[in-house]
Amino acid sequence: MSCKGFDYGLAVFESLDVDKFKRILSPITLSTPNPGFTNKLNTFMDHVWNGFYTGLTRLSRFPSLILLNQTVNISWSGTIPVKTQYVLQGVSTRDWVILRQRYTKPESIQVSVNGAIIKPVKLIQGQEHDLVKDGPVCGANKFYFQEQTIEFVVTGDPNCVVILEQVNAVQVSLHMETTVEKFFEKQGDVEFIDKITAVLGVPADRVRIVSIRKGSVIVDFVIDAPKNTSENATTAEVKTVLKSQVDDLIKKVETGTLAFSAPILSLTYQLVVAPQPKNETNVSAETKSEETKTEDKPVEVKVIPRQASSTNGVRTTTGKFDGGKVDDVSWGFVCFVIIFGTLSLALLIYAVYLLIERRRKTAEELELMKKKLQTFRDAGARVSKIMIEVPKSRPASFR
Repeated sequence: MSCKGFDYGLAVFESLDVDKFKRILSPITLSTPNPGFTNKLNTFMDHVWNGFYTGLTRLSRFPSLILLNQTVNISWSGTIPVKTQYVLQGVSTRDWVILRQRYTKPESIQVSVNGAIIKPVKLIQGQEHDLVKDGPVCGANKFYFQEQTIEFVVTGDPNCVVILEQVNAVQVSLHMETTVEKFFEKQGDVEFIDKITAVLGVPADRVRIVSIRKGSVIVDFVIDAPKNTSENATTAEVKTVLKSQVDDLIKKVETGTLAFSAPILSLTYQLVVAPQPKNETNVSAETKSEETKTEDKPVEVKVIPRQASSTNGVRTTTGKFDGGKVDDVSWGFVCFVIIFGTLSLALLIYAVYLLIERRRKTAEELELMKKKLQTFRDAGARVSKIMIEVPKSRPASFR
């Protein structure tokens, strides 16, 4: 459908959570910065009755007129559902739209189409990442790790049904001492995934590189929880499983089992537990108490490099992870050196000040003595002159 030179289609997206008839997510706003398209959506009206009264059930499904072949922002008023579905209707198979939405807290988002998981495009700092540059692909996506924002493609193909799901995972940022150029010289991203999966013994579909940033090189990646993790597991149980993955990763680096062609400087991880939508009948006191807990904060683990070694001409290092802590003896010595150095510098400055002040006072005293001596000399000269001139000026009778 066209209107004043713009092509429009019908986007339909909905919640697939168990509380999709109970939880209100609206209003939801779809917008584009250019040409300034905005559409605000509300939830469907009640469609069941309980005697003379409505059943107060509203299906969280939202059809919307949408501009085609560009990026559209979706702003949710409520918390984004754990599992959502997106389709594009009433258009040709060549048409597409990129949907962009931001999550309010760190989440690990898994994109799938017809049951197949679509891994995100690796974002490399300083490079352009156009999702439709080589043609629109259903489910193509990129996840902005720091901004907690995802962009994904939905096409007009009737078989293009995109599902976004928040999953339990560990978000990891690995800081390595190299450059982005050197990292990709030997297919660093492929080597990275291969080594992570081989050493940790996890399937490749559970590891996703999200972005590669400079400084020196920071690889942001996600390790999904095992698929056999029970859906009814509590938050504490899920965190235990995820923490075991992190501990295994740290142990492998500590022992040198996991090593790359560049030294590892630090590792930051965050446990991400997907919220579990509950029916009113199965919300226990335990789950209610868990919902009030604060989310886990990122944990940075420093690496203290050991002596580097060389294997087949490739420089490798092993490092010891100590949680960014230094032992008490080292800290005490450092503090002693800092305090002793500060006091010594202060004493030196004070001694120089006293020396300069003493020389200044001595110079002033010498100048004052010179002035007094000159005054005495002048006075003596005047007295001598008077004594010489007085006899000459007396009358003859006094001579």
